[in-house]
Amino acid sequence: MVETDAPDMNPEPEWKILPNEPKHIAHVARFPAQIRDMDPTAFS
Repeated sequence: MVETDAPDMNPEPEWKILPNEPKHIAHVARFPAQIRDMDPTAFS
């Protein structure tokens, strides 16, 4: 499961925009997908 649960900690490149919003989930999912060597769109 990937979530944007921290209202004061936005992912890159949205880190200056507060509060964090669910629309940033694509940025959040990119990191674990890279660690697992997966395509971010296939990560779920």
